[in-house]
Parts: sequence; structure tokens; C-alpha cells
Amino acid sequence: MFQIRRLFVFIAMLVVAPLAYAHPGHLHGQGLMAGFLHPLTGVDHILFMLGVGLLIALRAPALGGKVVLWMLLAQALAAAAMLLPVAPQIWEIAIGLSLIAIGLLLWRPQVSTFTQATTVLGAGLHAAAHWSGMPAGASVVTYGLGVAAASALLYGLGYFAGHALRPQAERVARVFGVSLAGGGLWWLLFG
Repeated sequence: MFQIRRLFVFIAMLVVAPLAYAHPGHLHGQGLMAGFLHPLTGVDHILFMLGVGLLIALRAPALGGKVVLWMLLAQALAAAAMLLPVAPQIWEIAIGLSLIAIGLLLWRPQVSTFTQATTVLGAGLHAAAHWSGMPAGASVVTYGLGVAAASALLYGLGYFAGHALRPQAERVARVFGVSLAGGGLWWLLFG
């Protein structure tokens, strides 16, 4: 029980400490460090990636390892999508929708092709939001490596939480899912 409390305190510190730094205009340096810090300093990114990790932990036998590969592909395609002339507000709307989608998937324990596709799409949308925050003049390679490393860390924490919280993990996933969906709705309406 003590370890579960420590895990929640750690996740709460990740989420609460740097709420506003994950969006363009808040430079964290250039390249690797900027890419690494971007996902770790935005509550939307942290919650989404923890949720995806939790989803994979609880549904891994049904989803299989292919979802992780699809997510990596989606993130690579998101980098290419940033070359398209898309208004930043579109990415913000996509973040809100992806939070709602992952929240609903955590709340609903059934696994389907829709679950897999939504998880991958959400990962791609969040990756696009990360890429939109790339500082001008930063190296695409080092920034991308930083984003990938921080994303892997957050996915891993969510995955670990899913296993560490057993047998209560399903209940936690449902509550976290409803919270994520509510947060996504708040993001769309007031964010």
C-alpha cells in the first residue's frame, strides 16, 4: 500500500508542478533537452501518456505488441504532419479529443480494433502537439529523440502503474478514464 501511495505522489508531482510549459513560446533550450522536457511539462501530455501506458498494461494480451509499434509509426507520421499548414488551434482541439477518447477506452474494458486505432491516433495527435512546440532552429533529430525518450518514460510509468495497482487496476483505470475524458472535455470548452 505504501508503494502505491508513493506512485500516486510521484505522478501528482509530475502533473502539477509545471502546468503551463509544454506549449510554444516556453523554450527549454534546444534539441534533446527541449524535446525531452516538452512532454514532461504539460499536464495534457502527461495524463494522456500515463493513460495509454495504463491501457496497454491492462489490455496488453488483447492488444498485443503491435500497438506499441503502431504508436511509434503514428508519432513519426506526426512529425511529417507538422510540415502541413495547420493552425495550432487544430492541434489543441485534437489533444482534447484524444484525452476524451483514451479516457473512454480506459472506462470501457472491452478491446476492439477501434480501441487499437484510437490509441494509435491519439498517440499521433499528441506527438503532433509535441512537434508543434519544437523551438525554431532546434535539430529535428535531437528534438525527436528527446520527445521519444520522455514519451517512453511516461508510457512506461502508466504501464508500471497498471501492474503495480493490481487487483484494483480495473477500478483505478475506470476512475482515471472518466477523469481523462472530463479533462478532455474541459480542455475543449475552456482550454
